[in-house]
Amino acid sequence: MPEMTNGPFFSVILTTYNRATVLVQAIESVLNQTFLDFELLIVDDGSPDNTRQQVEKYADKRLSYFYQVNKGAGAARNAGISNARGRYICFLDDDDAYLPNHLAALNAAIIAKKEPVAMFRTFAEVHTKDRATEKQAVVLRNNQHALEYIFKNVMYLPNVCVHNSVFQKQVFNETLPLNIDYDMWIRILLEYPLYEVEEITTIINFHGGDSISAGSERAHEQYIIIWKKIFDSTEVRKHLPLNYRKKTLFNRYYWLALEQSQNKKSWKAFVSCLHAAQHDPSFLISKNMISVLRRSF
Repeated sequence: MPEMTNGPFFSVILTTYNRATVLVQAIESVLNQTFLDFELLIVDDGSPDNTRQQVEKYADKRLSYFYQVNKGAGAARNAGISNARGRYICFLDDDDAYLPNHLAALNAAIIAKKEPVAMFRTFAEVHTKDRATEKQAVVLRNNQHALEYIFKNVMYLPNVCVHNSVFQKQVFNETLPLNIDYDMWIRILLEYPLYEVEEITTIINFHGGDSISAGSERAHEQYIIIWKKIFDSTEVRKHLPLNYRKKTLFNRYYWLALEQSQNKKSWKAFVSCLHAAQHDPSFLISKNMISVLRRSF
């Protein structure tokens, strides 16, 4: 990892794959920040489109471009981290954007806290095709552990900012197909504090075309594997109530059963219902279970 002595205050790591058409908006949202002491590292995870040509249009000295053979989001973020010179590292996905106040709001909060080795997060404006714009406004309670908070409230990657030194010990897990960010946040928050910046500073866009749909059967199966692994941690169990862990796994099995019933996989849907009932026995005699099984035939 490069020396930070003469580096910028922030390193912004923007990872991208095959989204040259939307990447421009993300790049310009960083370059248009009101706070100017930053570097922008664009990591191209093997895009076959004209991503490189789009990036080369920018002559800004704060921007650096890195290309790698396709290895996935975790590897791309780790590549950015290994080249980051900033005191604090921020992240951005290629289809999201910073509002002009993002880095300024973070900088003010970090200075007010005397530049701690910690994680900071801001709030987001969430755009979806099917729903009206949502704005995050749920704050961390004084007596609430940060782990419990992030499990109950979405913490989007572009809203997170972490002291560079944290990544000397932690890297993104390059083997996970999903929940890469949450896996990292959990490991960080087991050691370091979380500070909130109660300002909306990013735009998060949800759209189709992801390699694994969030509602697919495969995705639900992967989520279950990952959450089980996370809940196996003694430290995580220490800070997350048992009823919450049970509720999380129940919901995951229930959603998997719904997906399987829609795909007319009746036996798989039945087995998933039984797994769900292990975490909430009342489900066995509920109308929801009957509905799931009827739908599968």
